Amino acid sequence: MLLLLINQQLSENISASTIPYHRILIFLIFSIIPRLQKRDSGRDIFFN
Repeated sequence: MLLLLINQQLSENISASTIPYHRILIFLIFSIIPRLQKRDSGRDIFFN
């Protein structure tokens, strides 16, 4: 539910502005969140 709301807001922001790196940031966010949820500590993601 929360991710759907966030995705809606981000897609609206993207359509309003044509900055391409917004898509990269969204991809990074949505790829990091599941990794943080799977692991007990997310530190090794950032320090590896």
